[in-house]
Amino acid sequence: MDKSEYNLKIEELKAAMHAHDFEKAVDVADSLDIKKIRDNNLLSLIADAYELTGDNEQAKKILLMAYENTNTGRQLAYRLCLISIKLKELDEANEFYQDFIEMAPRDSARFILKYKMAKAKKKPVEELIKILEDYVNIDMEEKWAYELAKLYDIAGEGEKCVNMCDEISLWFAEGKYVVKAMDLKKKYESLTSTQQDNYNKKSENKSKEQEEKKASTQELMDKIMEKTSIKSRIDEAVKEAGYDSMEAAAKDGTAFVFMGHGTSHTAKISYSQMQSQMKDLGYENVFIGTVEGEPEDTACEAVIEAVKNAGYKKVVLRPLMVVAGDHANNDMAGDDDDSWKSQFEASKAFDSVDTQIEGLGRIKAVQDIYVAHTAAAIK
Repeated sequence: MDKSEYNLKIEELKAAMHAHDFEKAVDVADSLDIKKIRDNNLLSLIADAYELTGDNEQAKKILLMAYENTNTGRQLAYRLCLISIKLKELDEANEFYQDFIEMAPRDSARFILKYKMAKAKKKPVEELIKILEDYVNIDMEEKWAYELAKLYDIAGEGEKCVNMCDEISLWFAEGKYVVKAMDLKKKYESLTSTQQDNYNKKSENKSKEQEEKKASTQELMDKIMEKTSIKSRIDEAVKEAGYDSMEAAAKDGTAFVFMGHGTSHTAKISYSQMQSQMKDLGYENVFIGTVEGEPEDTACEAVIEAVKNAGYKKVVLRPLMVVAGDHANNDMAGDDDDSWKSQFEASKAFDSVDTQIEGLGRIKAVQDIYVAHTAAAIK
């Protein structure tokens, strides 16, 4: 590959990352001789692409290459610690943690690494609370303040939970973690009049924005579902799971759960219709779920019950979305307690829970729809 071709590949990679087309970015990265790259910023970007498509092992290898290029890479040490935790390589995670605090002994991010390692080691909730208390006392970050409030709730410390929720409301006034904190506070006591007014406004605005966005994209999604062979999507999932057919997967006790966005718009009936269509096609081990839990029978807890009641002991989760981005990597396959993967595992009803990170946009028929829409818009 000559220099001009290499530069074009790099620009293509950056454009794909900017467009959140992480799978395309990985395809471009696969075509590069990564061992020859000395630019740590570029290596970090490539590592991002692999991590966002669920390939944590490859992401870690690339970050290690970048780490070896520098003696002052505290951010690389931080990321390598996080990825080692995801891979459950906790001894290595601790080594990178020690490197990080040696390079940046006063950086408050050390508490986040310490917390994630303690959580991965399943340390007592009291120990987790102490770590986040130390962090929040130095840096009042809304995400981790809310995490601390949840830990107080788990530990049965209602008063501390309410106090932390109040602090979150006072410090930040608005945002998703403020709304979550108010929901948590209501478990113990009523909101103040000011909190209730802000809560109502934020909930109304959020619902309005979501509905406008989902209503505008629903027509396109309907066409994708209509024109894209359901069988082709299922066949792809079955093949990736290592089965010759859906029947073979069912005999092995494996269920496939396809997770879409969901919507409270009237178009939500599409998801229920799709579930019915799966049954009509004989795909008894295929289940449709949604992030939003709209309609209600597509909520995570409802899908878990449906799969459990059907008797399947193995689960494969796969996004029913054009792009396998944040929803697929975090809401579906993430390590947080509220991800679908974590909830399926926490139910203790299944022997295994695997994930496949692949968007509908990788299917040729879906690509053709977008090309046709773009052409029509240009005309």
